[in-house]
Amino acid sequence: MKLSNLIGKQIYSLYETASIGTTCQAVYNKNYTKLLGFYFFDETEEEHYVKFSNIFGISDNLTIKNFNQISEHFPDQDMPSPFGKQIINETGKSFGNLCDFELDEKGTITSYITTSNNVIPTQNILANNDYILFSENIKLGNFKPKEKKVNSQKLDNVKVKILKIEEPSQQNTYYMPPKITISSQAFIGKTAKEDIFGKNNELLLKKNQSITPRTLEKIKQHNKINQLYYLCN
Repeated sequence: MKLSNLIGKQIYSLYETASIGTTCQAVYNKNYTKLLGFYFFDETEEEHYVKFSNIFGISDNLTIKNFNQISEHFPDQDMPSPFGKQIINETGKSFGNLCDFELDEKGTITSYITTSNNVIPTQNILANNDYILFSENIKLGNFKPKEKKVNSQKLDNVKVKILKIEEPSQQNTYYMPPKITISSQAFIGKTAKEDIFGKNNELLLKKNQSITPRTLEKIKQHNKINQLYYLCN
């Protein structure tokens, strides 16, 4: 199953036969190899968390056994979303940008899906930083730089030269522009020039859609206020 198919699904509690909310954001482990759970909002737009291991059924909706399956504590480490990162191999060839995960029934992330419809098995992922590196043939340890030998005598000479450098004149002054702040309430009723997407690629605001207090709150929760500032009409 794909992660994108689980975002925005309704969650139901079987024992209480009650709807408890809608999934809005996924939580992963450090290496992005395991889905840990979901944040979700209830009817009052209050945020909660449910572990993936506590989800009893997955189909058109998600189910849990009872209200006790809702976690009272949020994860200690909420990893940033990796979506949008470019995936390349050791030769520099690009395979597109990460846009989705494939999962097994235990929440293990088995492969990455790119915008170019490439499917990259997670066992071939070597590193995930500014971009995602994968290969079937190399080990990243082979590229570790060798330690450079430092001549202590040369290092002492460098230190002496550094001490002789004159400090800049105190007459040099630098101007720091004032920080621009704006009340988020000023966005209500306005529209955006482009679609705004959340941390898991879910649509938060459509182009030319009027901004409501509820929409604004979701944009805040996904840290997209700065993007809204530049796109707002």
